[in-house]
Amino acid sequence: MSSSGAANYCRLIRGDGEQVYAGEYLPCSTHVAIAEGNIHLVPPADSSEMWLFRWQDNGITGFLSDGDLLLPLLLQNKCGEVKEQLHLPRR
Repeated sequence: MSSSGAANYCRLIRGDGEQVYAGEYLPCSTHVAIAEGNIHLVPPADSSEMWLFRWQDNGITGFLSDGDLLLPLLLQNKCGEVKEQLHLPRR
């Protein structure tokens, strides 16, 4: 959880331990933080799918095992567009 408790704090770490990206996230389906023990991430079909550059954001997408996405707070209003671009069902 983030320090505010209102979002999930997610970060991408390289194999050598260097942090690539970090930020506050929420799931697209509920827009409510998920308890840490309930976050089950899965790899994207193609690693290029995780980057959010096309939405003018240098963040990443978190792919959840239930088919939902974790997106940065600033992109919560883009959930439908991101899912459409990734050919995922909208919820």
